[in-house]
Amino acid sequence: MRASLPSWSNEDLWEPSFDLLRKQTVVNLYAVGRLPEIVVAPTGDHYVSSFITADGDPSWALFDRRGGTVRWLRVREGRLDIAEEGVASKAAKQT
Repeated sequence: MRASLPSWSNEDLWEPSFDLLRKQTVVNLYAVGRLPEIVVAPTGDHYVSSFITADGDPSWALFDRRGGTVRWLRVREGRLDIAEEGVASKAAKQT
């Protein structure tokens, strides 16, 4: 796998890089690090990896809009959290 859009890239590179990921199937998802960061591996040889260099929680979220319910995975207070239609689910929190 390879990264297409390294940190601090020129904004002109963003759209072509996103085009490489659009309509791909996610085949793997990893949570890594003390404050959970994510690595998303779609089909093909590209991946997306989040990271934060500032204090606080990482500023990423993954959305699932399949079906009638919108769900998202994010980090809150250093823990993974799944939310549905604005209601947080404690079942998905890691220890």
